[in-house]
Amino acid sequence: MINRRNFIKGLSTIGLSSTLFAKKASNNIKLSLYEDEMSIGHKLRDPKIIKDALLNTKDILHTDTLIAGGGVAGLNCARLLSKDKRDFLLLDPANEMGGTSASMPFSKHQLPSGAHYIITANNYAKDLIDFYVESNIITGFDNDLAIYNNDYIVTDTDSKERSLHDDSWTLEIGEYLNRPSKKLKKFKSFCRFLSTLKGSDNKLWFALPTQFSSKDKKSMSLFHLDFISYLKQNDMWDSEVEYVVNYACMDDYGCLAHEVSAWVGLHYFCCRDQNRSHYTLSSSKGNGFLIDIFLKNIPSKNLSTKSLLAYSIKENGLHKSLIFKDNQFYFIYSKHLVFAGKSHVIPYIFPQNPKVKTQKQVPWLVTQLNFQLPDNYPLSYLCWDNIRKDSDSVGYIASNYFQKEFKNPLLLTHFFPTQAFAKLSSKDLYKLSKKQLMNLVLDDFEQISPELIPYLKSMCFKRIGHAMGLCPKGYILPSLQNKNQNSIVLANSDSYGLPLFEEAFQAGVNAYNAIS
Repeated sequence: MINRRNFIKGLSTIGLSSTLFAKKASNNIKLSLYEDEMSIGHKLRDPKIIKDALLNTKDILHTDTLIAGGGVAGLNCARLLSKDKRDFLLLDPANEMGGTSASMPFSKHQLPSGAHYIITANNYAKDLIDFYVESNIITGFDNDLAIYNNDYIVTDTDSKERSLHDDSWTLEIGEYLNRPSKKLKKFKSFCRFLSTLKGSDNKLWFALPTQFSSKDKKSMSLFHLDFISYLKQNDMWDSEVEYVVNYACMDDYGCLAHEVSAWVGLHYFCCRDQNRSHYTLSSSKGNGFLIDIFLKNIPSKNLSTKSLLAYSIKENGLHKSLIFKDNQFYFIYSKHLVFAGKSHVIPYIFPQNPKVKTQKQVPWLVTQLNFQLPDNYPLSYLCWDNIRKDSDSVGYIASNYFQKEFKNPLLLTHFFPTQAFAKLSSKDLYKLSKKQLMNLVLDDFEQISPELIPYLKSMCFKRIGHAMGLCPKGYILPSLQNKNQNSIVLANSDSYGLPLFEEAFQAGVNAYNAIS
C-alpha cells in the first residue's frame, strides 16, 4: 500500500514540484476537441430536407447488402461478407470506422477513444474464439484451454490496477478493503454461485454473449427488479457493496446501479468467473487493435466514412434507401439492409416500421492528457488502470503501460460517464466549452493524481453523446427474446443486448447469418 500524501511530500526531496493544481495555471494547457461532425446527421432529421431529397435525388446506386453503422457489429458483418466475396457497402457518419471501440490520434500516438479492454472468451463463444484464432489473438490450445498472445494481455502484475482509498493506493480495483464487510463477502460469494448456476434449460443464467443465457423463469424474473432493490431485499447492501456495484455499472453501462435491472447488474459479476483462461486483453489503442484487425480484412472500396443512411422504405421487394455520401444524396437499392447504428435514430430513418424499438442512450466524455515529466520523475508507482473510490469518473488508464515502461510523454486516458454521478446529459455535455470540460476533468483528476498536474501540457476531449444503451428495470434484452420479424436486420449492441464488445461482435455474426 502506497500512501499518496507521503509520496507527494517525497517529490520535493528530489527537486520536483508537489504543488497541487492552481486554476491560474490552466492557461498554459493546450486544449482541443476530437469529434465527428454531427450537424449533417441532425439536419437529416428535418422532414423538409428529407422530402426535398426524395423528390429531387436522381443518382442511383446498387449493392447486394447495405450496412448502416461501422461499429463492431457492422464491421464484423462486413468482415464475414468479405470472406464470402459478397457485394456490400458499409456507411458510417464518423471520421473513422470503429464506433466506441475506435482509437483517436493524440501527441503522435493512437489512443483509446472509448472501450479499452475485453476479457477472454467463454468456451461456448465459438464465433469469437474462431475470430481470435484467425487474428492470432489466440495462438493455440493446451487441451481445450486457449493460449492468448502475450502482446495483448494486461499482465497480472503490481502495475496492472490500483484504487485510491483514504489517501492510500491499494493494488486491484475495488479490493481496497483488507477486511471487506460481511455484506460484501456475501455478495461476492453469491456471485460466484450464480456464475455456474444453470436453469431448467441447462444453460448458464449469465452467459456472454447473452443469447447463450438461460431463459429460465427465475432468471428472467430478474429483469423486472432494479439492481439495488434486489440486493437490499436479499440482505446484500451496505456502503461497500454500493461502491463496488456503482463502479461496475459505470464501467460497463455508463450509469449507476439503480438504473439497471437486477439481471443486467448481476451479469457484470457473474459472467466473468466462467473463463478458464481469465485475462484482460487490451493495447495502447484500447480496443482499437480489434478495429485494425477488422479493417485489414475488409476491402476499403466497400467502406465509406462521413456517410449515413437518411431514409429507407421497401419497394418492389428491395430496400430503397436514401443515403448521404460524398456530400450528396443518392438512392441505393439493396436486397438486404443491415442497420448497425444507434437506436435513437431509427424513428427518423424507418418511420414506416413501428416494430423497431428505440433505447435511451447515455453519454461519455473521453479525455487524453499529455504530461511532460522531468527525467528523474519516479514513475514506477503508476499502474495501467487507476481509480479513486467515490469518484464521479471511472479513473484513467496509462497507455505507456504497453511500452513495457513509463516514459515521456506520459499519456493518460480519462473516462467519465457524465450522466451517472455528475448528472450531465448529452445535451448538457455538448453545451460545455473546452475550458469548462477541462475544469470538469481536472476537478476529478486532481483528487486522483494531483502530483502530475504541474506537468500537464495538453488535453484533447471527445464527447460521445450516444455512447451506450440503457438497460433499466423492465427492459428485457432482445438477445433473450423471440426474434423480431423485421425486414430490416438489426445489428448493434443496442438492438441485441448489453453495450459490450462481445455483444456487438455476436450481433454482427447474427446479421451475417440472417442474410446468408
